[in-house]
Amino acid sequence: MSPHLNILLLDPEPLTRFALAEMISRMGRMRVISQTKNLANCIQQTEKLWPDVVLARERHPLVDIQQLARALSARGFKNLVCISEEGRPVYLRHLIDLGVAGLLTAACPYRELKSSLESVAKGHSYASPAVARALIHDPVRPQGLPIERLSPRELQVLRLVCAGLSAKEIATKLGLSPKTVSTYRYRIRLKLSLKHSAELITAGLRMQDKGLLARPIHESSR
Repeated sequence: MSPHLNILLLDPEPLTRFALAEMISRMGRMRVISQTKNLANCIQQTEKLWPDVVLARERHPLVDIQQLARALSARGFKNLVCISEEGRPVYLRHLIDLGVAGLLTAACPYRELKSSLESVAKGHSYASPAVARALIHDPVRPQGLPIERLSPRELQVLRLVCAGLSAKEIATKLGLSPKTVSTYRYRIRLKLSLKHSAELITAGLRMQDKGLLARPIHESSR
């Protein structure tokens, strides 16, 4: 196993591509093993190198993330992270349904980019809080999530997820292991019948907006 996470970077603009590569190189245990500006070469390099994550910055009309997601999914590659400049809920939902594992906005901070790459490389999904907030307004999401099914600890983890903390940060805050936090996240998704990380955060933000997550929960709650 490589000591680094190998990233393939797709960005149509040279300066932004260079800036992202520099940023990733400073994250620790990550490296950009290939850079490209077009879709065809990205697909070719993915097949050849099979990186841990493909990171693509969407910039219409030069990069079609929908086409890329379909192409990579057809080849069995699932670790695609997208930085999207499109904020329409129906479009973001469509990207998730196509198999985009990590979804960020163009204004995402350094911490969110790092968390998304780490999570997706481990086979998890990731959505930034900004994406989740946009999906709150998605009319296809059902209302009335069964919050009563969640334990106090699960509610606590959900609150911290909605605050934008990564699994590692939540683990440190609660005195748990990152694996245990991931298990809690998985249980929450099962109990709420949610498929993706984006849906998890969206559900949590809906509950938060309704005041359902506002009550304090003790750190020792299980």
